[in-house]
Amino acid sequence: MRFTLFYDGDLPPAGSRSDTAEAKHQIRKDLHPQIKEVWTTSGLEDVPGLIDPSAAGGGQHLTTVRDTLRGAFTFASVVHPYLHLRASLNILMLRSGPAGLLIDSGDIDNRLKTLFDALTVPSAQQIPKGWAPNPDEEPLHCLLEDDRLITSVAVETERLLGQPIAAPRAVRLTIRVHVYAARASYDAQSFITP
Repeated sequence: MRFTLFYDGDLPPAGSRSDTAEAKHQIRKDLHPQIKEVWTTSGLEDVPGLIDPSAAGGGQHLTTVRDTLRGAFTFASVVHPYLHLRASLNILMLRSGPAGLLIDSGDIDNRLKTLFDALTVPSAQQIPKGWAPNPDEEPLHCLLEDDRLITSVAVETERLLGQPIAAPRAVRLTIRVHVYAARASYDAQSFITP
């Protein structure tokens, strides 16, 4: 399965400021509608027990594995080890500032770490205090259960035109995602295509 996610906004380097957890969670919330659409159009909603524990015999165990309550949030991830899924990412990062000056807004590794964390189901400690889900965010859809499920990454950076230099952390991301089954399983075959 292949699809493309888009993000426009703040992308701080990991660990650079106290607001990094809030920035990551805001990215999660911004990407949620796109990932939810992937969930509902890919056949994932038809896999018994992924969300609804009453959907299949033994669903309670399966739901415990796949749906994780973190603070006030419940999360559902597209790429999950239960279905033996993995992801390959191809990222175009447009950022403000002259070409070649990534160091001014945080090195690319630290900014990508922020992005990978935002694409992943967080731990309870990674959810900012006082944040609660909106009614349409139950569950909140994330791309990955764990960032270890990313098998390859290609990144291209270019200058984001039309943005003030004063917004050094602003980015426009195009994230091409290829989800594939690392091992054959009945549930994975229902929606994974080459």
